[in-house]
Amino acid sequence: MVSLYFLLENALARFGYLRLGLAAILAYIAAKLILGDVWHPPSTLSLAVVVGALVVAGLTSSLRRPPGEPASINEVTPGVRPSGSLWRRGVTFTDVSGRRTKG
Repeated sequence: MVSLYFLLENALARFGYLRLGLAAILAYIAAKLILGDVWHPPSTLSLAVVVGALVVAGLTSSLRRPPGEPASINEVTPGVRPSGSLWRRGVTFTDVSGRRTKG
């Protein structure tokens, strides 16, 4: 279970829009649970929603940068802790004393 967490964390760092895709999947699941007595969607529809949300999130992430993420590491000001995915990707910094730090 712990390795799955790190896998998901790495995927979220690489694909900035994956959170929205996962939110869409969870919203669909919630709608299925709430409307379970009234609406019974076919399994193929559920599969299509899950795969479609992941594909759209992946394509959007590869074509477009999420807001607030620098285009390259050169845009990060030295000595300032970066925010967002650069920090999660494990960028290491060397301080004045020569000590390497990560996160």
